[in-house]
Amino acid sequence: MDILNTKLIDLMPATLKSSQEIQWICASVQPEIDEIIACIDKILFTRLNYLDDLTLDYLLVECNIANSPEMTLIATRQDKINFIKNYVQLKKLKGTKAGIQYVLNLLGFRGDILEWFEYGGKPYNFQISIAGAESLPPERMKLLNALILEYKNTRSWLSYIQNVALKSTTYVAISTTINITVRDKQ
Repeated sequence: MDILNTKLIDLMPATLKSSQEIQWICASVQPEIDEIIACIDKILFTRLNYLDDLTLDYLLVECNIANSPEMTLIATRQDKINFIKNYVQLKKLKGTKAGIQYVLNLLGFRGDILEWFEYGGKPYNFQISIAGAESLPPERMKLLNALILEYKNTRSWLSYIQNVALKSTTYVAISTTINITVRDKQ
């Protein structure tokens, strides 16, 4: 149950939910509750710098980040604050192609995600091509897989991760100087 998105009528016991008067009361009070929750949300997330570490840890638990693969990426107090500030956006990304792209960016990779209909694969499969990662250490690959599992659509399956060597074009400027001496014929 997410307290920020719970409606008052949902908290009522079944015997009271069926009462028309209770439904009207809940419907009339709900806009005020929504306003208060919006204020709490704004106040809480703009004052994170003033909270102690224990409170930040509690917020990480509340945001379901404390036991997730992202926790391995949180090393400093500022990392905690950044993850808490962005948790709503992170939740919106879960289950989307943008969520997988977020994972790649989070780990510092550049890559392309192709869905099954883009490469003619099996339905609900996708593949990832990571640029510049010739060989990933096992710990990094394990973290990448855990984050992909966390952010992919639950019905989608990762076919494979392909490491692609970076291709770069180097331009070299060459200039020559030609000295021409002109002599008069005499």
